Amino acid sequence: VTALMLSEDGPRLFCRIWILLATLSAALAILQFLHLMPLVTVPASALDARQATGGLTRATGLKYDPNFEAAILDVGLAFISLRTKSSLRDTAAKFLLVAGVFATLSRMGVIIAVVVLILGVNRGGPRKRGIADTVVRVLFRVAVLVLVGFLVYSSMPDALKVYVQARFQDLGNAFSVLTGHQIASVPDTNITSGEQRAGLFQAGLQVAS
Repeated sequence: VTALMLSEDGPRLFCRIWILLATLSAALAILQFLHLMPLVTVPASALDARQATGGLTRATGLKYDPNFEAAILDVGLAFISLRTKSSLRDTAAKFLLVAGVFATLSRMGVIIAVVVLILGVNRGGPRKRGIADTVVRVLFRVAVLVLVGFLVYSSMPDALKVYVQARFQDLGNAFSVLTGHQIASVPDTNITSGEQRAGLFQAGLQVAS
């Protein structure tokens, strides 16, 4: 990585390599989610932790942890969005990366992917767009993503719908913990992952202050 950064074309080459590997990892993650490929980087002792309700599998692609895999794919998506010109190949890679993020069933990964799609979009050329034009484009992309999200959710199997609802309800619980409207469950009860992370974040702030 250091050698690449010292080269004039190093950062561009680094981004291209990252996008390529992220795209390959996303394709593998999709196949894993569809049960067409095994979790090749997860040992047998940790396979149960990658299983979600309803027989769903949290894909890991080329990584061990599904959340880390989602982060890798989100970075690749951001790198593509930084390009000044968009091509059909870039569009296909974006679609593959977003699908790969979804295959990990990572809530934060999905949220970051949506933010990147809305705000980090290809500029389409060196000419700077006005504020009004930018706002219209962002609102249009939000509307498209809402429509696509609704269609995808409507076509999901019931087991996947239940899982998605539970995961985002947990996200709401975490937000309530952060804002002080709800106290995280104690460790010996059914504490959720969202509540746990919110509680740890609060504890970190208290230590830092």
